[in-house]
Amino acid sequence: MCAATALTFLYESPRWQLRSGLTKQSLITLQKIHEINYSVRGDTKHQLEADLSAEPQPVDPGLTEINRATDSFMSRVSLRLMTTLDEILTGTKLIFDKYRTETLYLGIVWMCISFAGFGIQISVPNQIRQLRYAEYNNQTIEKGNTMSVTPIMNEKVNYTLENMRFLNYKFGDVLFQANDNVDGEPRALRLRHITFKDCNFTNTDFVDVQTPNTKFENCRFKNVKFIRTDLRGEKDAKFKGCTFVKTQIDDSQKCAPPDDVGGDAAFWEYLVALLGSMSSLPGQGSAPF
Repeated sequence: MCAATALTFLYESPRWQLRSGLTKQSLITLQKIHEINYSVRGDTKHQLEADLSAEPQPVDPGLTEINRATDSFMSRVSLRLMTTLDEILTGTKLIFDKYRTETLYLGIVWMCISFAGFGIQISVPNQIRQLRYAEYNNQTIEKGNTMSVTPIMNEKVNYTLENMRFLNYKFGDVLFQANDNVDGEPRALRLRHITFKDCNFTNTDFVDVQTPNTKFENCRFKNVKFIRTDLRGEKDAKFKGCTFVKTQIDDSQKCAPPDDVGGDAAFWEYLVALLGSMSSLPGQGSAPF
């Protein structure tokens, strides 16, 4: 639409004017174009040299030109659009009459390439993420064992824990909370990629704690408080097979970790990427036609 509108402000084609026998008008148009070209270069003294000795060729009967002097703006725009549409239909007819088989084969190949490209675009990031997680999980630090209980009593954990697995631990009178503040607000303590399995928590408080990709498996909680954490109650997906006795879990939205890719975040991320990629597929597939 913008191109069709812009064409109405261009000079008439000198070639078409010559073929139509409008020699004087073609010279005027050539002179205007010549002045514009050389004024940009800074050469205003260059003279136009035109050879009009060639025999004019007849006008193509299917070619329609605009008369800038008499036609209105809307008529010129509509004529440009109709001419463009006629060229598209003429080209389509030529393709189906003369190159039908070649176009069909090319369309099939193009569609296959398009689908393969979009499939790679969607799957490769996921594969890279899975490989990174596999390498990351191989570096997990194992603490504890199934044969004996490891107690942690009357402690305060004020530092980040990352990529660790606690097995058969007993936490009693333990406080998970960072010491310092950020801009007057308490800094969140991060438990990143931590697995608590078969652990007992008694009289333990989690205050301002983020738990990206952290899991509690078959754990027992008694007199435990989760204050301003990213957990969503006892039915949170991070609690698997856990039991709760006198446990308080605040449903806080202010402590959500920015990099928690576990859960629905990854699903929506790839769904949006898939829909965004597929949106251009019709245009890609119809391009060879």
